[in-house]
Amino acid sequence: MFGSLLRYGDLSQNSSALDLSSIIGICLIDEIDAHMHVELQYRIIPKLIKLFPKVQFILTNHSPLFVLGMEKAFGDEGIQVIDMPSGVPVGAEAYAEFGHALEALAASHAFTERVISEGRRGSKPIVYVEGETDAPYLRRAAELLDKPNILTNCDIEWIGSKDENGQGFHTGKDALKHTLSVLKANPDLINRRVLLLYDNDSKTPDQDYDGFSVRTLPINDKNTIVTAGIENLLPEECLTSDFYQTRETKKANGDVTLTKTIRKADLCSEVCRNGSVTQFAAFTSALEIIENFLKLPTEG
Repeated sequence: MFGSLLRYGDLSQNSSALDLSSIIGICLIDEIDAHMHVELQYRIIPKLIKLFPKVQFILTNHSPLFVLGMEKAFGDEGIQVIDMPSGVPVGAEAYAEFGHALEALAASHAFTERVISEGRRGSKPIVYVEGETDAPYLRRAAELLDKPNILTNCDIEWIGSKDENGQGFHTGKDALKHTLSVLKANPDLINRRVLLLYDNDSKTPDQDYDGFSVRTLPINDKNTIVTAGIENLLPEECLTSDFYQTRETKKANGDVTLTKTIRKADLCSEVCRNGSVTQFAAFTSALEIIENFLKLPTEG
């Protein structure tokens, strides 16, 4: 299709350099989405069409994703979508849910590629944890509790990532579950041994495979303020009011709800900077899980 446009433009222009923006014409294509991957429909084809601003494209297709891609590339005023056979104009927003699904699929693919890439890089075992603050807590605990072998012999990393706004995504137990499925499907692509370390509320059973294992953080019964997450391993004395923030929600009927949440990043920063050996004592059993994982026999 686009090769034909280029040949037409080459024949109609006398200059040695082909100027796509000067090609004028009308292009009719039936079922432009046929046999095309969704990424081509949504991202690539609209970009190629945009290279020919003076060509009017009249297209038929059955893909909502192509319509959304065109709307993203040209805006509401740059395209007209006609439903057939009714002939009624429709808006691309009618298909918005398909766009959200595609973005989620793309993010999932990127996450899978990241897991495989990190699994190939280096030979040192890696421990993936659910929360952003889990890794610094565990690293600091290894330092204070005299477990240098852990820091020397493995990497402890958060499974999540941050977007351009600093918000975490692909994190938590669902991300670890996704990682487990990636590892199961691609065991030969991973060079490093992997430990997936879930929070204590996940109720995930211990699992061992060739090259990767699943474990769950222990429960600290002495902390009744926070019973789930890495903060459960801290003593209650660390959970002072200074690290709570209050949010007020007002309803139309006059009800007011106050929600107190822990500023986890600030708490982690303070405890890791000034915390004592005693305050990290409950992390001992968590570090033992990592040590036992490192002692597991390697394949072969």
